[in-house]
Amino acid sequence: MYRVAAIALGLISSAAGAAPVYLKCQLDYDSSSNKSQTHELDLTLNEDTGTVTISFVGTSLADTVRGAFNADKVTFKHDN
Repeated sequence: MYRVAAIALGLISSAAGAAPVYLKCQLDYDSSSNKSQTHELDLTLNEDTGTVTISFVGTSLADTVRGAFNADKVTFKHDN
């Protein structure tokens, strides 16, 4: 009986998700006009829901997309 309770407690605690991770990012790239541009964006990584929310700083633009989460990488695709 105690073994079953211990296993159940282990499953319950492992099912509890991690808190979202908030990142402030700076994206530097060369535009088609050959000028370097910088965009600041905030990312919210939510492994529990499998989503990544992208918010462009200084604008009202934001989007939530599906993400793939593993131990050392989060992969997502954002289409403009």
